[in-house]
Amino acid sequence: MRMRDGMAIFPARLYAFLLRLRPVQSGSLMAFSGEFVHSAFLRWLRETTPDVAAWLHDGNKRRLFTCSSLQFDLPPHRMRSAERDNVHLPLDPQKTYFIRITLLLGELFPLLHEALMRYYASSQPGSQHFLQLGKQRFTLEEVILTPAHPSHQCGSTSLTTLMEQAQQAPASVLEQITLEFSSLTSFNRGSDKGYGTHHALLPLPHYVFPNLAKRWHDIAPPELGVIQLRHIEEYALQDGVIITDYDLQPH
Repeated sequence: MRMRDGMAIFPARLYAFLLRLRPVQSGSLMAFSGEFVHSAFLRWLRETTPDVAAWLHDGNKRRLFTCSSLQFDLPPHRMRSAERDNVHLPLDPQKTYFIRITLLLGELFPLLHEALMRYYASSQPGSQHFLQLGKQRFTLEEVILTPAHPSHQCGSTSLTTLMEQAQQAPASVLEQITLEFSSLTSFNRGSDKGYGTHHALLPLPHYVFPNLAKRWHDIAPPELGVIQLRHIEEYALQDGVIITDYDLQPH
């Protein structure tokens, strides 16, 4: 462990975990609630650990963490349809729902753990809700980090491990890569054309792979700075990566 600006620097790791939530009362919530969740999570942190919330808010442009929409127990095609049609889905206090949080900076994990411990220590059973999404309030039932969870959405890994896996993978494995965009995805683009800054709506290779390379540079320590962004940008623009098949649906 190292120190930077008086703060402990933990190994470069990525974390993904689930928050299991229970609605306080019956109601409904729109299927696509990611912005609600992001704002509510920051608001809860601001009330529990203001210093952590300020740090995350200041680093928002770097996207140091992500929040999913509230996950309902519905088949994927039903959820896609509800998102596309902006349908409000029912909430049942007898059921629990999930939110997936990812942390792209190792320092955030112990800070979030401390915030949760403060929350549990200060809350009284049945007297406090954890998050409010729109008009709907939720209590926190469980924090799940184990990779063995049936959702396969939890766990952690190091950037070093990811790099070693990529270096050791046979070329045949890397010839064809399948990417799944499980939430709405767009790319913020600047332009000297008349329309200026805009959101590119299609995940074309020359958007996807340079953006991934930039994210690596954002979070990787200097000793792992092996990705050459300019080469990746040129390679993608010269059709070094092409789309061979797709399943595209409007939202």
